[in-house]
Amino acid sequence: MKKMKITNIILTILILLFGMVNTSYARGTEEYDRRDIKIASTHTAGEVITEAKGFIEKGEAEAGKKISEDSMKSISNIIYNVLLVVGIIIAIIVGLVLGIKFIMGSLEEKAEVKNMIIPYIIGCVVLFGAFTIWQIVVELLQSA
Repeated sequence: MKKMKITNIILTILILLFGMVNTSYARGTEEYDRRDIKIASTHTAGEVITEAKGFIEKGEAEAGKKISEDSMKSISNIIYNVLLVVGIIIAIIVGLVLGIKFIMGSLEEKAEVKNMIIPYIIGCVVLFGAFTIWQIVVELLQSA
């Protein structure tokens, strides 16, 4: 029994040690010799600064391509309306199914429907509450 515990501890330690190994086969801009040994970087400080300035200039040049406020507003309105319509349709269909089950079902099915009505109502409140909060946030951000 004691040997079993010691074996389990040793196996656990080995699994943890081997699990920590992070191997990556990705190659960046580094240079490798024919034996796949990384050669030390040959960049000078001036090259690094020049590349950094080029990176900053590229970012400044593309800064004018920002997403416009109007396009974001129209995309937000489209997503809002689509999701609201889908939510309403699903809520109506589920409500109809529950109503039909309640009217046509036996006593057991009626009891099941009564148990399902509370989550249905909570779901509707969450659905329409989320869309109301979304609309309030959008209005507040537009007025700011």
